[in-house]
Amino acid sequence: MGFQFARDSNVSKKANEDLKSCARFLSRISTTWPLISQKLEILQHLQLVAKDKLQEAPGGSAVISFQPHMLCD
Repeated sequence: MGFQFARDSNVSKKANEDLKSCARFLSRISTTWPLISQKLEILQHLQLVAKDKLQEAPGGSAVISFQPHMLCD
């Protein structure tokens, strides 16, 4: 998730593509395993938090931290 904000545009682009691919996959399998849809929502929430934090940071550089329970329960 973090590399999507890399300064290198190629790294950032690839990370964004991979994240979108992961989200599509999680969305598909959530029809079989409903708990996965909750994890997808958490991933999307963390994505928004990271984007907001980056926009607030002077010079576009920020340290983004999350509570561990947000990533895995």
